[in-house]
Amino acid sequence: MKVKLLRALAAAILLAGASLAGASIAQAGTIHVTDVVVSIHPTGAPATTGNAFCAVQTALICDNGPAGFTPHKIWSFPVGGQALLDNTGGLGQSILLAQTGGAFNFDTSDFCGPAGSCDTALIKIVTTELGTLSFTEGLSRFITCPAGCGGDALSSPPLETAGYSSNGNALVELLVGYADDAHLQSPHTACTDPGANCRPDPFSATFQQNAAATGGCLAML
Repeated sequence: MKVKLLRALAAAILLAGASLAGASIAQAGTIHVTDVVVSIHPTGAPATTGNAFCAVQTALICDNGPAGFTPHKIWSFPVGGQALLDNTGGLGQSILLAQTGGAFNFDTSDFCGPAGSCDTALIKIVTTELGTLSFTEGLSRFITCPAGCGGDALSSPPLETAGYSSNGNALVELLVGYADDAHLQSPHTACTDPGANCRPDPFSATFQQNAAATGGCLAML
């Protein structure tokens, strides 16, 4: 009998409008997100070498990503962008972006090799009302090395589950975490995060683009 295991092994981006009261926008309290780009650059590599994960690609690169980076178009937004209400009056809406298409296609730490040898990841949020907002993953490094830089042996990787860290500003709430239930091999055979699900919590949002992948990351679990 064949058993299909549905796993998550991916960075997680949770995006929400915070307070847009001070911004000059067409409709108070609403922001339209047209693209999100997460860029990863190997330390010491040429400036045009890297990987970019995005929602908009019309040529050989992500439209809003660095020139020369290998594009990975894994998300999509409606024409005109995904509308989000800000949190005024407690009505805030959010977007969760993670792996899609039934594949480990946002397993960002694997692009940094066994030593976590990547520069700090860059995150761009492209909006209609606020233009392009740029952030880094912060000191947590949950995108490039969620289990700690220098500790990821590709042959026997650590459990990379990481709760959210805040990377936003007064206009946009941006949380970055990592979901990993594909590395449940000895000595870490169970989820030990607060939710006991190997995911940052909440792993849900008003609008979600995430899907479990079939099978485990390792040959044997």
